[in-house]
Amino acid sequence: MLSRSLFIITIALLTSQIKAQHVQKMTKEKYEKGLTYLQPDSSFYVKFGLRMQNLVVVNAPEDGPAESRTLVRRFRLKFDGWILSPNTVYKVEIGQSNLDVGNGSNLILDAVVKQHVSKNVWIWFGQTKLPGNRERVVSSQQLETVDRSAVNAFFNIDRDMGFQIHHKMKFGNVVIKEAASISGGEGRNWTVGNAGGLDYTGRVEILPLGEFTKKGDYFLGDLLHEPKPKIAFGATYDLNDMASKSRGQLGSELKFQRSLNSYMADMIFKYRGFSVFSEFIRKETDDPFGEGEKRYDPTVTGTFFTGYGFNGQVGYVTKSQWGVAARFTNLTPDRETKINDHNEYTLAISKYLVRHKFKIQTDATYMDFHGAVANNFMYRFHMEIGL
Repeated sequence: MLSRSLFIITIALLTSQIKAQHVQKMTKEKYEKGLTYLQPDSSFYVKFGLRMQNLVVVNAPEDGPAESRTLVRRFRLKFDGWILSPNTVYKVEIGQSNLDVGNGSNLILDAVVKQHVSKNVWIWFGQTKLPGNRERVVSSQQLETVDRSAVNAFFNIDRDMGFQIHHKMKFGNVVIKEAASISGGEGRNWTVGNAGGLDYTGRVEILPLGEFTKKGDYFLGDLLHEPKPKIAFGATYDLNDMASKSRGQLGSELKFQRSLNSYMADMIFKYRGFSVFSEFIRKETDDPFGEGEKRYDPTVTGTFFTGYGFNGQVGYVTKSQWGVAARFTNLTPDRETKINDHNEYTLAISKYLVRHKFKIQTDATYMDFHGAVANNFMYRFHMEIGL
């Protein structure tokens, strides 16, 4: 029923756009703007977006034969705009691929309303990304590599349902952004009662050289060739009080609870096509493996994912929109979790046909595991197409 309704809405938007534009010549700028509709009385505005990532992955562990797979990594429908006035903004994003929906019913990624209450203050209510590490908040559509790093996969705080407040202020060229949230702590589309406490997040960002061109601090790679150096620093603290899932908002449900503390710091720099991005995350709790609970109940299994990780990458984008990036990732889980630590070395090449909206990317990664796990070579190729 949901897919049928979305199909009808999509056809209506396409028809409206065709009538409005007639046979205007297609340009990259028009393509990037996507499909939009403004009610004649200006009572609402909607922008429709669709994106897909088709992916090929080859894994070649040192102790076994190579394996390959092909899949639609992401397929998403996006609707955003405003209602009654541009001060009341909404965003809806719906996942359709197997990896997006998990067990087949976890469709909704974002469903959030954002109210502009004063010049520099927004209040959000709904389900969306928490103000966490930069690599997570950056869209998976706007990366320099085929996908995010292992540090993000292990330690990010992801999406949750709740309230957020965002504020921005300026002191000369210096820009300071602050965000805070209170959310459920169980992650997206949680349908039963709260299993423990709430989740509390705070983030501060400082841009000492002013704002990036077209919000370039939240897409990777300097595709716009910043004419002047730009740099942003960010720091986040998150407390997930009495979490029930192994990774807080993500992972499997465990039969014991822990309060997870996450500390995050990141920076991004861009200038004339050259970019640097780095990120550090530390997640901790007491007895993540649940030794006490397992001592008395042998049916208790699993562990909370705690430890620390570092991710650093450098990249360059030519004026003809070819990009190359190199990434180093270190993942060091706490010894108590009994999870092996490892390093990853990644080299990526991209061709941006219409910036991040339409691109072809490939990367190769060598995973150096410390312990009994065999080292692994991974090759990936994907194409991103979005409206």
